[in-house]
Amino acid sequence: MTRMRAALLCFALAWLWLSGTEARASLVPWSYNWTLLAPVGGNVTSDTNPNSYVHLSDAPNGFSPAEGETFIVAATLSTASNIGPPGNTFTQRPFKLRLNIQDGQGSGFLDFDGWFNGKLSKGGSSLVPSFAGAPGTKELWIGYDHYTVTLPAYYAPPGPPISPHEGSITFFVQVEAPEPTTLVLAGLGVAGMGLGYWRKLRNRRQTLPV
Repeated sequence: MTRMRAALLCFALAWLWLSGTEARASLVPWSYNWTLLAPVGGNVTSDTNPNSYVHLSDAPNGFSPAEGETFIVAATLSTASNIGPPGNTFTQRPFKLRLNIQDGQGSGFLDFDGWFNGKLSKGGSSLVPSFAGAPGTKELWIGYDHYTVTLPAYYAPPGPPISPHEGSITFFVQVEAPEPTTLVLAGLGVAGMGLGYWRKLRNRRQTLPV
């Protein structure tokens, strides 16, 4: 095999590797859904009264489509209580959400541990969620696609039990794919490694005893 043929072979392999990913550096199409891992049934109860709670409803079954960066609603919130003022206290009352993501590269998930603090009565709600790792981000790689979820979440508080107003927990998700120039440089590196390996084999053959 001549040097020219080896180089052409290496560049052909690099081109095949790049062709499947180079065009994906624009907006990445993806889909998602949310799963409520805890508590079972979705009711985060107060410290002492199981009839005083905030209810979390995750997304319906199936995945919702998205593209590029976007806000996504993790759960809707409603409240219930049979207690008058000053109400029941919530002290680090836990819940757990899972974000499932899939795209053309594969699938993955991120878990979010949260707590509610505040007070709740029939006519008033001062509940506020907090999340582990906030402020900060959570990251997920699916193939070459890099997802970043910003903490803390955006919170629209639910109204008191006597109000029909629901609240929500919303996260901001960003996704990045490799730039074409980055992939080209990586491909050239693959080609260079292949050419170097061919030279090493050629030199070894030349030094073998006849």
